[in-house]
Amino acid sequence: MHGSKNTGRTVKQGGFEVRINTAKSGCRVVYYRAGKRVFERCKSEEDAEERAREILAQWNRGVSPALQQNPEELLRYERSRNLLSPFSIHIDEAVSEYANAKQILGQVPLLEVARFYREFFPEKNEARQVSEVIEEYLEVKMEGCSEVYIKDMRNRLSRFADTFHCSLNQLTPKKVELFFDQLRGKSPRSFNNFRRVVCTFLNYCRRREYLPWEVDLLRKIETRKEQASEVAIFSPEEFSLMLEKAPEKLLPVLVLGGLCGLRTAEIQRLDWGAINWQERYVGIRGRIAKTGDNRLAPLSVNALEWLRPYMQRTGRVWPEAASVLNRAYKELAEVCQIEGGWRRNALRHSFCSYRLALTQNIQQASIEAGNSPNVLKRNYLSVVSKSKAEAWFGIVPEDVGKCAIEEG
Repeated sequence: MHGSKNTGRTVKQGGFEVRINTAKSGCRVVYYRAGKRVFERCKSEEDAEERAREILAQWNRGVSPALQQNPEELLRYERSRNLLSPFSIHIDEAVSEYANAKQILGQVPLLEVARFYREFFPEKNEARQVSEVIEEYLEVKMEGCSEVYIKDMRNRLSRFADTFHCSLNQLTPKKVELFFDQLRGKSPRSFNNFRRVVCTFLNYCRRREYLPWEVDLLRKIETRKEQASEVAIFSPEEFSLMLEKAPEKLLPVLVLGGLCGLRTAEIQRLDWGAINWQERYVGIRGRIAKTGDNRLAPLSVNALEWLRPYMQRTGRVWPEAASVLNRAYKELAEVCQIEGGWRRNALRHSFCSYRLALTQNIQQASIEAGNSPNVLKRNYLSVVSKSKAEAWFGIVPEDVGKCAIEEG
């Protein structure tokens, strides 16, 4: 006598499957739980279908088959799922994130860390990107700083922004240290200038409460000792020869740089109207100065004599491009056979050296040159003798004769 023949079918959903077996004696739902085969009897095929769909739905929600018969575990699952529903995150993802965080924090409660973080970083500032805040900072700075200073900051901070494509609150002292490690090949002065610019920017972020004051991102970055280098200057004899041989358009640039102490970039932005011929000074507005500060550069007696033919001029002192000026410098040095060729920044270096030697007054020379007293003392004090300074400020056109020397 043969037993009743079993028939069946498989119900699938989301990569899972449950078997339904039917026979004259009834229906069974067959599946695996914890590696073991499980049989559940049902009164009818409809009941078996419903039970199979229920099992598959639980599996697709992440409920382990091993927990299906444990009401307490099911309750915990439902409670966890409800807590996570506002954040659109699955239970396994939440557990993984929690486990990774605890591995880093050890015994420190995760909630305590979250409260600490929120105290330092208000929610409104979390999305502030480094590049976004740098642009905001430069826009604010443009109101009170010179174009030269702004350009220098933009160049340095652009490199900082290119390194950190992230929000401010993701910066750490270690990450910033790695950025400055890339600059180790630069000179100490250039390295320190980078640090100064970044420090100024981070202080701005603190004042705006984008970063907490308690977090010092530069604490691992020490300034590098700068070796005092000998500044390049011209001798009175060399300068006299250059003034004699200079083309008409270049002569005012030499005079304003060597006898008045203007920087080359300041001369390029200077109008003739800035020169007060009667009171003998050159007014340097903050918008064209490197430091962004106004100052009055002295118009010495011999400078006035050299510039006398230009007193009726208007417009820019040097109306052409910087490249044309640099080429004119080099050509003049070749004509005058200056040893080693044109010396970069030597006009201003010469003024600072000779002016300080002549006046013996660091504060006065500092105001006239637009440099700090410390810079003057470190780079220009005792570089030249007073007799050389008198010779420098005594150079006048041939048709004028020896110039009376100012003592201050």
